[in-house]
Amino acid sequence: MATQAEDRPTFELEGRTYLAEPTMVEFLAEAGFKTPSAQKRAQSALEKAGYGDVSGLLALSTKDLEEIDGISEVNAKVINTHALKVKLKGKLVINYEGMVKREEDFNYLPTGSSSLDEMLTYSGGQVGWRSKTMVEFFGEPAMGKTQICYTACAMVMAKKDRGGWERGVAYIDTEGAFVLDRFKYLARYWGADMKKMQDKFLYARADNMDEVELALDEITKVAKEKDIGIIVIDSIMDALKSQYPVGMDELKNLQPRQKHLKRVLDKLKNLALLFNMVVFYTNHVRANISRDKSVPAVGAQGGAVMGHASDIRIYLQKTNKAQRQDFKFDNEVAGHVGLKIGRATIVDCGFLPEGKGFYLIGPMGIADPNNYNHILKQATEYKEKGYISLDGMGNALVHLDPNAKRPRTYIEENQAKIYGVKKEEKKTTKKATKKAT
Repeated sequence: MATQAEDRPTFELEGRTYLAEPTMVEFLAEAGFKTPSAQKRAQSALEKAGYGDVSGLLALSTKDLEEIDGISEVNAKVINTHALKVKLKGKLVINYEGMVKREEDFNYLPTGSSSLDEMLTYSGGQVGWRSKTMVEFFGEPAMGKTQICYTACAMVMAKKDRGGWERGVAYIDTEGAFVLDRFKYLARYWGADMKKMQDKFLYARADNMDEVELALDEITKVAKEKDIGIIVIDSIMDALKSQYPVGMDELKNLQPRQKHLKRVLDKLKNLALLFNMVVFYTNHVRANISRDKSVPAVGAQGGAVMGHASDIRIYLQKTNKAQRQDFKFDNEVAGHVGLKIGRATIVDCGFLPEGKGFYLIGPMGIADPNNYNHILKQATEYKEKGYISLDGMGNALVHLDPNAKRPRTYIEENQAKIYGVKKEEKKTTKKATKKAT
């Protein structure tokens, strides 16, 4: 039994006491290697591989450990077994009270649209993107998949008094479509201090699934240090198709492709649970060829492996005329400044009902369609001043003057709803403070 300091958190398992937050040396000492030399070899191998922190080990599978040079199959099992004990604090099976506590550990992130927030309303009344959750977006091009990812990343980095988490971001780009200037503008708009947070922003360009895995391994090593709150893979299918093309003459690639996809998704799930983060990945649509009218005309790619891994599966699509009229949305007028309105549908989720939500795609990323007139006015002013131009797909590109006045966000406009703070109370507090000064 290891010697414990009185102020160190511990847990009991099978009559033994273990450190709940051990250093690497303490972790390996408690793991139960057969010989001291085996422990030293494992420590040396892990240090050479860049694992100086125990949190990185907790996200690895036995197979991942075996692939580290110097770690044998036997020692990989020893490390993985003890990692499971530390990760679960010795509680492989939890009771009702433990389940209630687990529910309290979730964090919730506003989406930027009140309609999407309403769609993502949980049993306890919380709204938005939930931590420890894998979210998949699929839909046709230019329906806002990347913009939703951008906005969520900006919100994760945003200050807490603006509804954000003030945590780090890890973005894996498989399409080469990430635009730093665009993201910097959105981060500023939603309330992130980029000078303060720039060290917590991680980016990786990955062309295939091997490179995605390598990027995840690097992220795992620093996830605790950088306090990563979200991992984005945009898009996961691009990397998969690059490495495993599946045509009529390449069906032999299907089995290894799905195995590789499952391995990556398992890593993402492990990271989400271990570091209390949310995971986003975008996907492509496929046509469903069936005479059964109950089967949707389109679905997501990736098969059952992708479907079972995703906690929330969301289909993004165009709105019809009646839906646009509900928001008094004018396609022709809005199109001149790059505004679009999209519809999100939860098609599969174990803890949320199937539902629909609407969102505005524009210069500010994802916005509230209920604020359409206000945002249209802002976007029109920006275009007249030369701050906005349109790309080939009609999306708004922002070239904002750093000294320009930042518009108010949906979060600021709806403080009472999101924070439970009334604007009148806030004004009164400010006046009282000023008077006292």
